[in-house]
Amino acid sequence: MLRQWLVLLAAGSLAMAAVISSPDEGPSSPDKGPSSPAKVPRSPAKGNRIPKELKDRHWFRGLEWGGRHHGKPFDDEHDAKRENSKIKQITIRGGDRVDGIEYTLENGREFSHGGKGGKPIQRVLDPGDYFTTAEFCLGKGKIWYDKVLYWNNYERIHWIRFNTRNGHPIEVGKATSNCNKTDGPKDLKQGIVAMHGHAGNEMNSFGVYWAPMHSDAV
Repeated sequence: MLRQWLVLLAAGSLAMAAVISSPDEGPSSPDKGPSSPAKVPRSPAKGNRIPKELKDRHWFRGLEWGGRHHGKPFDDEHDAKRENSKIKQITIRGGDRVDGIEYTLENGREFSHGGKGGKPIQRVLDPGDYFTTAEFCLGKGKIWYDKVLYWNNYERIHWIRFNTRNGHPIEVGKATSNCNKTDGPKDLKQGIVAMHGHAGNEMNSFGVYWAPMHSDAV
């Protein structure tokens, strides 16, 4: 009886050892190193479109100028990239200030920011032309309250001018003593392709995006 009990005990120990050393145990096995992440294949470019990683590398975001604490933020980068098209025309509305900016891509997609007040000025680009730089002036906002004029302690866009490659500028508003100019990288053939900033009934702040002006790089 004692001999049978010892035989059963030995057999049980061997079975437990086999289970512990089993190579099918899973990721906790000491013989297996960390698993490598699977490589995701890149989608080939279709037609004149370029892969997203190249598009992100070529786009350049300019600084945002003006008062960022008023109005709602806007950023057209994502939608403009998805459209993969260039700016065909711009309409600026304004008088003593810049009220709103609208622009249309070559494929017909429209973007609109700011209010509808002021006088509209429009520029439709000729084939091969594109917007290269933007100039603007900042000023304080003002409101009337109980027949008294008050100046708000925040900046907004009072004057703006877009320049084109072929020399056909468009401008709206009244210049101030606080003006700036924004342009893309000097070593690249870049044009304005989208905008960002803050706006409500007026343009509170403003900035642009540039991208290469090749037929397959926007």
